Amino acid sequence: MWGVLYLIAARRDRDRGKPERREDLSLARDALVDQLARLERARRDERIGPRTYERVRTALLDALCRIVAQLEAAGCRGDEVFPGWEAGPSPATGSSRSSGPTSHPPA
Repeated sequence: MWGVLYLIAARRDRDRGKPERREDLSLARDALVDQLARLERARRDERIGPRTYERVRTALLDALCRIVAQLEAAGCRGDEVFPGWEAGPSPATGSSRSSGPTSHPPA
């Protein structure tokens, strides 16, 4: 996972806005969301402790925020940034941000 993020960061400046870059960022976003879902299941099933959960969750959310910011910087908006989430104004900045899922994904 961290290898993917490193490669994306290394290509960030020269590939900004290219379709391939957007695809790489989308794949990284999807991988992070999958890892978050696995982490939540592991915590629910008591396979990991609270400290590990918090540490890993914080790292994954930080990485996800960075990927979303890069997607936005590459010109992606709304559903392109986070499919299935309705874009709305951010209370802090007034810019377009995810306000929540428009539909519930299958469990």
